[in-house]
Amino acid sequence: MTYDETFPVYAAHVRKVTGGIAALLAAVSAVFFGAAYGAGVLLGAAFQIAFLSFLRAKYIKWSEEGKKPEDIGHKLIAYTGARLFFEIGACVLVTLAMGLAVFGFLAGLLSLTAATVVDKVVSVIKE
Repeated sequence: MTYDETFPVYAAHVRKVTGGIAALLAAVSAVFFGAAYGAGVLLGAAFQIAFLSFLRAKYIKWSEEGKKPEDIGHKLIAYTGARLFFEIGACVLVTLAMGLAVFGFLAGLLSLTAATVVDKVVSVIKE
């Protein structure tokens, strides 16, 4: 492999942390607010994990094709910026089609943010 492995390694790590946080949050939500909230949390987190997996796969593909790091960065930023619209659409679809609690789904979407913060705090403590 001729590409920088920093982002793929980070993405793989954050996916695991996101999954752990989502599982914990889903369990707590299911106990206190009901199964619909717990399922919503899991679906929201699954969306974030799938999107992060997509970005990781694109990064690896573009790196192996020999694209410049600046170009890869610009494309990843564009995809990440568009993610908000995908999140809104997914939230509406899940809520309407499955009747799951919208707050649970939103909490699941925020699990990636929580995972990123937890990862940074842990890395600072380790240093």
